[in-house]
Amino acid sequence: MLIVTVLIAWLFLSSGALSQTQTATPPTVGPFGAIPGKEPDLDVSSQLRALLPRGAKVRVAEETKLTPQGETFLLYELGTGEPLSEQSGVLFVRDGKIVQQFRLDEGCWFSTYAVFPLSMERQGAATVFRCGVDGAAAQFVFFAASGKGIIHKALDLMTTEGRIRIHEGNPPLLETWSSARWDLDGADIQHTCVRCEHHYRIRTYEWHNGQFLPRQDTEITKGTFDPGEFLQRPLEVVPQGQN
Repeated sequence: MLIVTVLIAWLFLSSGALSQTQTATPPTVGPFGAIPGKEPDLDVSSQLRALLPRGAKVRVAEETKLTPQGETFLLYELGTGEPLSEQSGVLFVRDGKIVQQFRLDEGCWFSTYAVFPLSMERQGAATVFRCGVDGAAAQFVFFAASGKGIIHKALDLMTTEGRIRIHEGNPPLLETWSSARWDLDGADIQHTCVRCEHHYRIRTYEWHNGQFLPRQDTEITKGTFDPGEFLQRPLEVVPQGQN
């Protein structure tokens, strides 16, 4: 679609038209916590398939605008499907060629992703992985492009039973939630457990010069939260005006 004016483009972006979240099949809950669900292997063209490692299962195939030229964002997994066996990778492809690629931590499986606006012309991509035998840890990896068009990791953050809220705006902000010290959860620390309610530490990251940089201040929630609330929705995009 031809974008007639910058104003229309900005309204289009800020309305959330360029932001979206997709969630993997919800994990089942076993005796030790979250176990990866059975994921379908997304259907992609033979041209894209030829760029992937043999046996790779595609979890994300999305047209993005991290750079002005645009690119295809591919996220794949290798492994048996059992906890701790997965190896994930990300490719950014343009005109049938890989322009950037990343290998992610082993022992983490794909959970969800989001594409969101960084500016009027640029997008960012966020991915979430569950890690550990019980899936209690969450790894958040954000991708963006520099002024020279080089795609890089803008943030790679591991949290415990956490979530991130992406607040659209100029600049966009990240609100990260990670469980705080267990001794804050109650008087009887012996009855504190991984899946019990916890106080959470909230920290804000601000987009600056191609990176999400943390602000100095942090906040500990007054109340406690059930980490199960974040298991199904660890990533949330908050449209501008709803912050």
